Amino acid sequence: MSAATRPTEQLLTIGEVRRKLLASGYGRSDTAIRRAEARGIVAPRRTTGLGLRLYTLADVEALKVAIRNREGSRDAA
Repeated sequence: MSAATRPTEQLLTIGEVRRKLLASGYGRSDTAIRRAEARGIVAPRRTTGLGLRLYTLADVEALKVAIRNREGSRDAA
């Protein structure tokens, strides 16, 4: 597939990621999302100039998996 026919990837700000997680029942703060980044769960792109974090929908899914795994390990303890 050429670049001309490839769909553009949706990029989300950290606030948009938080709202998507909340809407899916995975309420998390911006700080929790940044901690997930520090642990290597997600690797957002950075915009030039402002340095904003931009996440993909795949990042949102990775966060959901990490949250489910973490909550599941707490239930097992």
